[in-house]
Amino acid sequence: MSHPNQRNRFIVALTGLVFAGAFAPTVQAGPTSQPQPIGSSTMSISYTTTAGNVMFSGLRTHDGTGPGDVAHLTGAPNVGAFSAHNALGRRPASAQGADETLMRHGFYKFGSSGFNIAADFFQDMTPGSDITIAIENVQFDRPVQIQEDTALLHILWDIDQVDSLGLNGENLPRSYVNPNNHHTVANLRDVAEFQNQNVFRENPEPNYVIGDIAPSFWQPQPDVVSVSLTFPYEMFRHSEDDGLGVPAGLPGPGGFLEPFHFHLEYLVVPEPSAGLLLAVGGLVIRRRR
Repeated sequence: MSHPNQRNRFIVALTGLVFAGAFAPTVQAGPTSQPQPIGSSTMSISYTTTAGNVMFSGLRTHDGTGPGDVAHLTGAPNVGAFSAHNALGRRPASAQGADETLMRHGFYKFGSSGFNIAADFFQDMTPGSDITIAIENVQFDRPVQIQEDTALLHILWDIDQVDSLGLNGENLPRSYVNPNNHHTVANLRDVAEFQNQNVFRENPEPNYVIGDIAPSFWQPQPDVVSVSLTFPYEMFRHSEDDGLGVPAGLPGPGGFLEPFHFHLEYLVVPEPSAGLLLAVGGLVIRRRR
C-alpha cells in the first residue's frame, strides 16, 4: 500500500505533465537550445497584373543552404523560392541569442529553366501595385515565441547587374556601391549591431530604412508560426537609383532595375512557460524516485 505523501507527489507530478501537454501538445525538445523547424511549409507570392491578381505557391522545407536549393514556384513566370534556418541571413551572429533561431524565407528570379536574372521578376505587373508574400505553418520541435522586433526584408542585386549600369550623366561608369538594401520594422532590435558589423551602411546613400515594413505574424498552434508581408513594388527601387544609366531592356515595370533576390527574416525563441512547466513536472517526478 502506498504512502499518502507518495500519492500526493505523484498527483502533483502528473498535474505538471498534463498542464505542460495542454500548452505544448507537440513538445519534443531538440538536441540544441535553439528551436528547430521540422517538415515543410507553404511559401506563396501574389501580385497584380494587367489581367488581374495572380498567386503562386509551393511547399518548402527549411534546410536550404544556398542557391542550389532554389526551386521554381509552379506557374510563376520568373519566381523561385526556398527557406533556411540559421543560414544566409543578414543578422550578425553577435545580434542573435544562443537560444534563438533565425528563419529566412527567400524569393529569386528563377524560371522553369533556372535562374533568369535578365528577365522581369513579375511579368506584366501593374506599376504602383503591391506584392504579398506568405509563409504558412512553419512547425518547430517545441513551442516558440516570435521576436517580431527582428523582422527584416533584405533586397539584393546581382553583381553583374550592379556593374552593368553603363554611364552616368557625366559619362562616368555607373554602378551601385552597395548591392544590398534593407527594410525593417519600426522597433527593429540591434540597429547599432547591424551598423557596427557594416551590414547597415550610410554611404553613398543609406542602404537601410527603419520602420517601412509591418509583417503580420500569427501562431495557429504554440509550435507553429505563419507570417505574411505586403509591401509596394516601388520598394524594389535601389536606394542609389538616380534614374541614370539603367541598361535598355532590364528595367522592370516600375522603370528601374529590379533586384534578383529578396528575403524576409526573423528570430524565434523557445516558449519559456512551456519549458518551465515541463521542468517542474520532471523535477517532481525525480524527487519521488
